[in-house]
Amino acid sequence: MALKTRAARASSKPIARVPTGVPGLDSLIEGGFKKGSIITVSGDPGSGKTTLAMQYLYNGITKYGEPGIFVSLEQPKQSLYEDMARYGWDLAELEKKGKLQILVLQQHEIEQFQNHELRVQSAIEELGAKRLVIDSVTSLIMSYPSKHRARRGMLRLMDRLRSWNVTSVLTSESTTDVQGDVHSSFKIDFLSDAVIYLYNMRRQNYRLHSIEVVKMRGTSVNGKMCPLKFGKGGIEVFPGQTVFK
Repeated sequence: MALKTRAARASSKPIARVPTGVPGLDSLIEGGFKKGSIITVSGDPGSGKTTLAMQYLYNGITKYGEPGIFVSLEQPKQSLYEDMARYGWDLAELEKKGKLQILVLQQHEIEQFQNHELRVQSAIEELGAKRLVIDSVTSLIMSYPSKHRARRGMLRLMDRLRSWNVTSVLTSESTTDVQGDVHSSFKIDFLSDAVIYLYNMRRQNYRLHSIEVVKMRGTSVNGKMCPLKFGKGGIEVFPGQTVFK
């Protein structure tokens, strides 16, 4: 009887959440990402994957006192500085303060990513980082000689991320078919704890941006597509609005 009581208490214990700080998003995911989980953010080019991932880190530092690591497999550091400055985010200053570290890997280094895992781990330990972003794992997946090797490599990476005790966001390229369904690269969605799709849909002479939380373990997800906008402070999600009128 005592064992059953303890089990019941454990099962009713609230799940620790990591808030994104993105306006409108946390209300869709019961307050934030599950602590220690791996979240894949997939979308077409221009859908906002890098912005959302960096906003997650920036808010973690400035709002919640959680240092973060951004691993870039595609974009140079100076380019990230310039692109994110439009939202008022001074990434260089955060790096100087030891709150953020941006690690950029060149193409030849991506092919040997496993050899650089100690570099990422050291950065996490040095900063006491709680949040990690890898942008984008598509580049990493494409560096493998076969789909089989890629899947094995990604499974190994997932295990490594969990051992680092960080809440990780991985961005991934995807394509949208004529029905509007998203197809991510190499089925990485199945390996993640949570999946978020970003859409950049063309409607006549304009683009419509939206977000959909497809799955999130330990979280009730309604599957609703919500519009999002890029503003002065980054991305804002509108849970109460509909995408199509």
